[in-house]
Amino acid sequence: MKNNFGNVMKGAIILSGASFIAKILSAMYRIPFENMVGNLGFYVYQQVYPIYAIGMTFSLSGFPVFISKIIAEQDDIESKYQISKRIFNVLVVLAILCFLFLQLGSTQIAEAMGDIKLEVIIKSVSWMFLLMPFLSVGRGFYQGIFNMTPTAVSQVYEQLIRVIVIIGVAWYAVRHHWSIYKMGAWAMFGSTLGGLVALLCFVGIFIRLFSRKSHKHSIKYRDLVKRLMTEGIMICLFTALMVLLQLIDSFTIKNNLEIYGLSSIKASNIKGIYDRAQPLIQLGLVIGVSFSSTLLPSLTAAIEKKEKTTFENTA
Repeated sequence: MKNNFGNVMKGAIILSGASFIAKILSAMYRIPFENMVGNLGFYVYQQVYPIYAIGMTFSLSGFPVFISKIIAEQDDIESKYQISKRIFNVLVVLAILCFLFLQLGSTQIAEAMGDIKLEVIIKSVSWMFLLMPFLSVGRGFYQGIFNMTPTAVSQVYEQLIRVIVIIGVAWYAVRHHWSIYKMGAWAMFGSTLGGLVALLCFVGIFIRLFSRKSHKHSIKYRDLVKRLMTEGIMICLFTALMVLLQLIDSFTIKNNLEIYGLSSIKASNIKGIYDRAQPLIQLGLVIGVSFSSTLLPSLTAAIEKKEKTTFENTA
């Protein structure tokens, strides 16, 4: 019991540390980025940023927490692999739907945000949703067997590559006089490149996952989708609460400023200034989400094994 509790706390510390490093990277790059591209360039990037942040949150701490809970419920490794494969198939369908929605609806979304030129940036960010099934299942599987290191390492790599791409694109765009919208589209594509690098941490698990052929009974797809649409979505909405509020800002602040008489340029400048403080607000959620990601699979396993004392000590 002591060893289990120690592993849980070690995992929580690892995830918290990685989340803190990733959040610092995500916050600190904005200073040189904003100085290079100005308020208008920052506004263009930040208008679409919440869409990226929602996808990133779902694949980092939303679906992985839900998946880890289901993995922890399984009695043997074959069952864990079988249920992981089924979850992956369901998430592939969801990811394709999200991708198509953003690609085909980019014009309407950009118009609703008050700037039709944002369309190209919305299309750029849509590609990262195709990585969501791989990152979610990879992280969720390891968290379900109480190994938090792959999630932590992949998170840091993902943000590091993303930040390098964003700063590099901003520097190149300024030197070659790109439009702020072209700059925003290429900077946003850094999220996809970061996700691809993070995916390297899970190549091994997916090789084993798809090479195994098991006829072991597993949860039905209908029941799995039902749990995903209830438990999974609720966890995702909780972890993405702050970025959902930012998404509302993207649809309301600039439009309302223009309604009150400001020009489009002035409203965009003010929105760019407003967005600078968002990373500081999010820092407070880092430790809480990291601990919940670690504790939930352990608590679930204790319930399944009817280990009341372990459950109480962990909680």
